[in-house]
Amino acid sequence: MDVLQNTSYIFLPFSYRSDGSFAELNRKLGENRFIKPFTNKILYMFRYVAEKFNSANADTCQCFHYVLQPEERGAFHMGKKSDWFESKPHPYMGEQFRIRFTIERVHLYLFNTSVGIVAFQLHFDNDDPYRIATSLFHLKKVSKEKFQCPGPEYSSTLLDLARLLVGAVPELSDCEFFYYANPTMERANVFSYLEVPAQENYRKELHYLRNCYSVDYLYSDAIPDDDEVYSPSPDTFWGISPEAAVCLTCPDMGKEQFIHNVFCNNFNTQYLFMYVLLLHQRYVLYRFLTKIGVGACNTLETLESYRAELYEFETNFVFSCVTEVPQYKQLYDRVSKAFSLKQMYEDVHEPLVSLREIRLEHSDHERQKRDDSVNKALLLLSILSIFSALVDSFDFNNSFLSRFCSNTVVHIIQYCFIALIVCIAVWSIVNLLRIRKRR
Repeated sequence: MDVLQNTSYIFLPFSYRSDGSFAELNRKLGENRFIKPFTNKILYMFRYVAEKFNSANADTCQCFHYVLQPEERGAFHMGKKSDWFESKPHPYMGEQFRIRFTIERVHLYLFNTSVGIVAFQLHFDNDDPYRIATSLFHLKKVSKEKFQCPGPEYSSTLLDLARLLVGAVPELSDCEFFYYANPTMERANVFSYLEVPAQENYRKELHYLRNCYSVDYLYSDAIPDDDEVYSPSPDTFWGISPEAAVCLTCPDMGKEQFIHNVFCNNFNTQYLFMYVLLLHQRYVLYRFLTKIGVGACNTLETLESYRAELYEFETNFVFSCVTEVPQYKQLYDRVSKAFSLKQMYEDVHEPLVSLREIRLEHSDHERQKRDDSVNKALLLLSILSIFSALVDSFDFNNSFLSRFCSNTVVHIIQYCFIALIVCIAVWSIVNLLRIRKRR
């Protein structure tokens, strides 16, 4: 088994649009000659999580995973798997060095939230932690760091290569990479693995690697790192930050076979997919926050659509607990905290408070409209009742009082009835108008 002593994944998120259902999109992409489906065998997560990402059941799968066909690498200026990419010279500890790396594999993750991720798996020509950290410092700036590609003279960036790949998938339209970032300020997340020799501790190495710092950055032992550095076992060390997660292993401590045969495979499958799920949550939350920031959710209709979209996302992708296996649970919880997901969820729920207020205002407005309609009807009935009362009073006085009273007395009584009816009608109309004016 060919074991890489260092490997790093660099993630480039993008938004996309597609016609038809998500399952139909997967069927069409299965016919694309540049990419092939990749099945994620999720072993250590709960079943209610794993079944959502089971590509064998396309109708319920929430994420489809593809990899670039090895024989099609040349179409994207990537040469062969063993070919080296090389950057321009960079300063390093008083000297100049060129970043040299191979692209081991290119992954494409598509989620039914219309968010996708392109992941480049890189292998560097040097296992020195500080040199790798410096290399990642430059490469994570995916729109700025140019390098020479294999074959005919051609220079590119990781962002340009990702655009070429996505552009070869015509089913994806309106693709926008780093839709939440300002132009030229795109910074990719990194997920790294590195084997190191045994030593007392690795705090300094983890500081530079998890932050993707160049060695030009000063280091101090006084920098607190309790939440960002931990060791699940004596030969495994993790460093986590908002921009990267890195795992250091020490095969020299006696478990070389386990690390090479089991842990490395889990890192490139189980741990990788867990990190991708958390990245996806973060990128979707960025999209929600961007919608809020540009004022796209300020009417009842847009807020209702926002609420439905947020509910669907949280139902399918947000889990407080994904596993009971300690090392995986610990990583999931620490990365969630590093990404500030809890605080971001609080922010994206704020428009729902406005939705409740707008709903109340809309309900009050509708009730007022109904009340106004009733008042208008009552006003009309009151006016009509005047004439009915006048006619009835005249008939009553003529038919009944004329038997006992003279015509003069009858007329006086009729006029009194008319005055009384008019007063009551005026009083009723005035009160209805006052109620309407107060509303």
